Parts: sequence; structure tokens; C-alpha cells
Amino acid sequence: MADICLGFHATTATEFAQGFEKALTLSDPYAVRQRARKSAKRFTEEEFARRWTDQMEQLVAEGVGKKRGA
Repeated sequence: MADICLGFHATTATEFAQGFEKALTLSDPYAVRQRARKSAKRFTEEEFARRWTDQMEQLVAEGVGKKRGA
């Protein structure tokens, strides 16, 4: 998994330049774009709403159980 590239991290001008050079010389840039798009789906409004609802349902269920046991 370490060989799979989803993007680049940089904090300095040199690191940014190295990242651009690496990005522009990838052997299969299409595969990187496809993985990045798949990864970005974790941040859609639909995914946020689904996870929010899942967590709220869990909290409500736990709260109901605590009230019954109290």
C-alpha cells in the first residue's frame, strides 16, 4: 500500500517543487486521479449525512439504554 499515491504533502518551496516534478513524471497519472476521486468521496455531503445519522442513532440508542438502567 505504501507504493499507492493519492497525493503529495509539502510545506516548503523545495518540497512543493519536488512534488510537482514527481506528479508530472508519474508513469500512470490516470490511476492516481482515479484513486484520489475515490478517496475524496469520503467528504461528500451525502457521506457526511450518512455518518452523522449513524452516529446520532448510536448515541440515542446508548442514551435510551442508560435511562432504562438508571
